[in-house]
Amino acid sequence: MGFDGLWVGDHLFFHVPLLECLTTVGYALGATETLSVGTGVLLPALREPVSLARQLATLDVLSSGRLVIGVGVGGEFQPEWEAVNVDMRERGGRTDEFLSLWKRWCTGEPLTHDGRYWRLDTPPMRPLAPRENQAPVWIGGRSDASLARTVRMRAGWLGMLASPRRVTEVGEQLHALCAAEQVEPSPLGLIVFVNVGEPKKARAELAAYVSANFRTPFEKLERWMVYGTSQQVAEQLTAYVKAGLDTVVIHAAAAEPRSQMGAIREAVELAERAVAQGAEHA
Repeated sequence: MGFDGLWVGDHLFFHVPLLECLTTVGYALGATETLSVGTGVLLPALREPVSLARQLATLDVLSSGRLVIGVGVGGEFQPEWEAVNVDMRERGGRTDEFLSLWKRWCTGEPLTHDGRYWRLDTPPMRPLAPRENQAPVWIGGRSDASLARTVRMRAGWLGMLASPRRVTEVGEQLHALCAAEQVEPSPLGLIVFVNVGEPKKARAELAAYVSANFRTPFEKLERWMVYGTSQQVAEQLTAYVKAGLDTVVIHAAAAEPRSQMGAIREAVELAERAVAQGAEHA
């Protein structure tokens, strides 16, 4: 159908039933040959770091470098933190510490670490994918801390619940931060909740889905949602791309997501044509 990637969200427990992230990523990588598969986003603060790193390295090697690692701090569902006995207030620090460890493990060297949350002494993490093929990292989040984390990791930014104007603002902030650090600008990505169909029906389906997942009145989230006919959705997606997005992660927000795939593909093709035409006239 022309999609180039698949992303899998991560929670150990949530408001609705769900599958474990890394097991699902492995299944998807094994069932495909060309798709990249990403964690959108993984919550490392919920996990023991050595086993998590071993899982990520294994998935990357077995998929010949098709793994993409999106990482965030989470915090939307307190019971999952209580289940693993992790204080939610530590999630940012634990995430940063894991990312630092992952970066060091990717050198293929032994690691000795005496950190705030973990004390480790490990042999080299092998096998690893060749350095040029190691999994790219994207940082999820909406805060200034997530932007600083993005630059520190030389990563991409993967946002959610943001308007095109906010995407532009993030792009400007990241450009300034990257310039200050004298590093390449970070690519921008966004998870967008989409439902394509007759506008009233599409809104109702999307509202039911989003309200169940976030346990928040749809009216508070609607300004960040994309729905309507293929043409209407294409126009909204085009606005996001023009705001500076490099990657659009489309979350089919429906009880039966597969029923949306054909209509989403049509909307994406319309958006691609609009973006291409805009580039020709620029």
